Amino acid sequence: MVTPLKPAMYNPRTAKLRFNFRLFNNCVFVGAITIIFLFIFARFDWYWIADLALMGALFYFYFFILQNRPIKLHCPHCEKIIRSNTPWVCGFCKESNRNANEYSFVDKCGHCKDEPKAYKCHHCGEMIYLSDDEDKINYAYALNSPVEIPQLDERAIKRQAHEGKKEDKINAIEAAELDLKLKQIKERKKGPKLKTPYEQKQELCEKDYVGIMGVVEYVRRKTIEVEKLYKNDPESLKKALEAIKEIESRHM
Repeated sequence: MVTPLKPAMYNPRTAKLRFNFRLFNNCVFVGAITIIFLFIFARFDWYWIADLALMGALFYFYFFILQNRPIKLHCPHCEKIIRSNTPWVCGFCKESNRNANEYSFVDKCGHCKDEPKAYKCHHCGEMIYLSDDEDKINYAYALNSPVEIPQLDERAIKRQAHEGKKEDKINAIEAAELDLKLKQIKERKKGPKLKTPYEQKQELCEKDYVGIMGVVEYVRRKTIEVEKLYKNDPESLKKALEAIKEIESRHM
């Protein structure tokens, strides 16, 4: 339920008019004070000193107090006060307006010059309409407002997760390729490893041992194989054993 605005001078729908009339109102106010006090001081001999003091005081009052004085509006939902100098984000161009004294959400954006017709209350998160048509499209909201949290749909979340996994895999591949290239560069810098005479002899002996024992192991296994294969055929077994001996004699 919308609570009636209190007081009426804080009505959000008059905020733009009150904001734009600040200069006029301030000038009228300062002008009235100036006329009143000049008329009073004119009765005294030291009026010119008082006039100078008055001009200095009014100068400070106008430029440092009145000029930057924000207007106020009530949220019709939570009844809390909102000031027109609240830094805000434009709903049209998504740019931030930090100079809210000059470009307020009740007036227009300092970047795209569009005029918001609604403002999301940074207290309760409800919409405050700034015009009679109650248009909340491209509404304005406070900069870093806790009630303005962008909601991602399910497809956007899945797309972000997929892109994250894809990026991780690409990074892993690039890292592996760089590691391989670095290893190759280090190996080229070191050059081929030169073996000592002892290592060279040991390598030759190892080759001879493998060559000899390889034949011996082959003969042993082949003999067992043919004995099982031709156990009922003495003639074929004799020929097979002779063939094995011939192989052994050639490679030993």
